[in-house]
Amino acid sequence: MRHGSGLWLRGLGVRLLLAVSAAGLGACTPWPDYATGGMAERHPTTSPAILVLEERCEAVGRAGGDRFLPGRMTDARLLLQRARREVAGELTADSDQTLSRAEMLIAAIERDLASRRRRGGG
Repeated sequence: MRHGSGLWLRGLGVRLLLAVSAAGLGACTPWPDYATGGMAERHPTTSPAILVLEERCEAVGRAGGDRFLPGRMTDARLLLQRARREVAGELTADSDQTLSRAEMLIAAIERDLASRRRRGGG
């Protein structure tokens, strides 16, 4: 029995050490506020392609995209956010592809809104 109790105490010591270590980790680094975005969202981008598409996306949103096509507008904004992160991470090929997808989606939203206006629906 003596041999077994030594293992139990050694296991307890390891568990206690892990618990104390884990409890102390929260004090080492500050946690960011909930849903504030990462570094790419907090710092302005220098990519003219992203700036132009973001401005175009917002204009489409004001022109009725947010009202009539909110899901597609959310998709477009998420693609632009992804492209911003890829540019910040220097993933040039990825950001080019994401920007192309965002541009196609924004163009499709513009066409759908124009068609809706021609039909008299807004």
